[in-house]
Amino acid sequence: MFTDVFGNMEPVTLGIAVVVCLLAGLIIQNYIASFISVTVGALIVFWLVRFAKLVIIDGQELGALADSWWKALPDIRFGTVLVYFVAFLVAITIAFIVKSVLVRR
Repeated sequence: MFTDVFGNMEPVTLGIAVVVCLLAGLIIQNYIASFISVTVGALIVFWLVRFAKLVIIDGQELGALADSWWKALPDIRFGTVLVYFVAFLVAITIAFIVKSVLVRR
């Protein structure tokens, strides 16, 4: 399932995901509820930046893209959303741990 989601992702989109996770890891607080809410927020930011990239860089029409994404929303599988959530949670946690170690030194 992981390779189905991230295996065919283009490098720019993967880079966007990495940057969003790193930034989220830097702003996270020290309690567990923060990890969950920051991960959900990071996923929302990722999809918004991905949408903006498709419109601005790839030149897709805004209305048509929004309409196609809206119509595809009910077809998203829970497993796909779960893979994104877990991957982002792990990446954000790693960024948080690295930040914590570097701040203590």
